[in-house]
Amino acid sequence: MGESETSVLELNEKIVSLDKKEIRNAILEAEEHLRGMVGSKTGKEFDEVCPLVHKFVDGAYVREIFMPKGVFVTSKIHKICHPYFVMKGDCSVLTDEGVVRIKAPYSGITQAGTKRILYMHEDTTWITVHVTEHTDLEKIEDEIIAKSFDELDNILPTEEEIKILTEEKFSIDDFRELTKVVIKEEKVGFWSDFTKEQQDLYTNSDWKAFSTSRGYTESEINNYEKWLAMTDMGIRQGHNVYELIIDLTMPAYEENIKRDTKGEIALTSHLPKRKKMEELI
Repeated sequence: MGESETSVLELNEKIVSLDKKEIRNAILEAEEHLRGMVGSKTGKEFDEVCPLVHKFVDGAYVREIFMPKGVFVTSKIHKICHPYFVMKGDCSVLTDEGVVRIKAPYSGITQAGTKRILYMHEDTTWITVHVTEHTDLEKIEDEIIAKSFDELDNILPTEEEIKILTEEKFSIDDFRELTKVVIKEEKVGFWSDFTKEQQDLYTNSDWKAFSTSRGYTESEINNYEKWLAMTDMGIRQGHNVYELIIDLTMPAYEENIKRDTKGEIALTSHLPKRKKMEELI
């Protein structure tokens, strides 16, 4: 492994330890540093060093840029996903996903929110294709380029919104069936039945370790974990999940009340914090 490859790996390790906002800020700071260097080019001067070719076809804009060996190039902030093609050359590319070395021929997808810093190891030709009905370059830029990450954040869905949009639809029937399984697999037991270790695990909300210590099988633990995930999904999608299963849970709860000869059911009806547990004891 060469020295440059080692440096790239070290940089990647630093990048993955940062959150997205920190990486974005680092890229913007690097861009400002490059702009302040002697010989930095912007605007028409940049176009002379890295000439552009614009082409239009039905419903699309094709943009080709030539970037000579030895130059750094910073891209704008893309707000629409689109394909790119590296027709010739060799370059290192930094984004908020890390550093990659790209050698032609190569093709990929630019994700919305991407901003790149590139270094050309060899003369490189890079082509992008954008879906648009416009042929006016200013209108195209307004459509596909964000002026800042703040503008981008107002356009793109949040991670939580993406999760809701892409996750499978909550099934009431499946949720009820899984609830029946979880209730059937539930082991009878109250606070005084637990060992000191089990009480500590329960108090600290380490439900997996607690369940294992009580003899639940891996399959039973997986069923309960799936039930928790389905509960969260249902809530995200606007369902009153507990109302959907109250006819199933109430009989089981009433049966536990009958078995509770020491009045301990409140201690194990949820996962209380330690303060609450001490109050109940």
